[in-house]
Amino acid sequence: MTSSNFPLKRLTIARQFVTHLAIMICILTVAERAEAQPNTQPPSTIQLAGSRKVTNALPLKDFQIRIDIYIDDTKPPISSVQTIFSDGLTIELDDFAGRHTVVDSAKGRITLLDERKRSLVHLDMQVIETQLEKALALLTPQQQAAFAIQGLPEREADNFISISNKSIRYTFQPTTAKKEIAASYGEFSDWVTRINGLYRHVPPQLRLQLNKMLVDQSQLPTELRRTIVGGNKPEVVIARLNLTESLSDLDRSRIAKILTSMQEFKPTSENEFFK
Repeated sequence: MTSSNFPLKRLTIARQFVTHLAIMICILTVAERAEAQPNTQPPSTIQLAGSRKVTNALPLKDFQIRIDIYIDDTKPPISSVQTIFSDGLTIELDDFAGRHTVVDSAKGRITLLDERKRSLVHLDMQVIETQLEKALALLTPQQQAAFAIQGLPEREADNFISISNKSIRYTFQPTTAKKEIAASYGEFSDWVTRINGLYRHVPPQLRLQLNKMLVDQSQLPTELRRTIVGGNKPEVVIARLNLTESLSDLDRSRIAKILTSMQEFKPTSENEFFK
């Protein structure tokens, strides 16, 4: 990947699923987070925003999903992200950004790693959920309506389905997947959406709704197009997913490297990591 400023700016646009929206989600202080009630649910069940649960009781074999990101589908992808599901862990590897994510539902913890700074931050899943719910509760009725899904899903050509609100439109092409794979990927997508909502000011409502639709139907989106409307020119980002129901020796070596990094990288605060 080139390191020039222009592609980096394009990548920033591509990796943010909402930009310049008229809302500021309240970020509560670290002290308030420390006062949050601990998770008293069994580790196999995580309560998710949007009034649904994902229970990790289904037998799950190792698999991976590669996501190629485009802003022009006639050209090569500007970024690729690999997400590995193995032995109860979900590990997202973003080599271009140098940042990786490890979701450990059994421990109720998400770890974010910054390879360039050799730092990491641990996030409690129950705290993420509680604080995001508090932040969204501060929205006015007008703001809630602006970011809620508008109308019913619409079926388009080539088996694409679209949902939208006043600012964003998601158009996706679903495909049937094994129930445990769809549930695991949906759970991971939910947590990434919550983190973006709480720490990066990205309104999560529509994406959580999309995730739920796919999980309920045991589906994955083979292609997902996000369009930001309201500006002079709509901004379109295309994500294409490729599922592989196995892991290579290289994949397993990358898992081992990430687990080693979790022991070696310096823990930092949330404020420091996200600044």
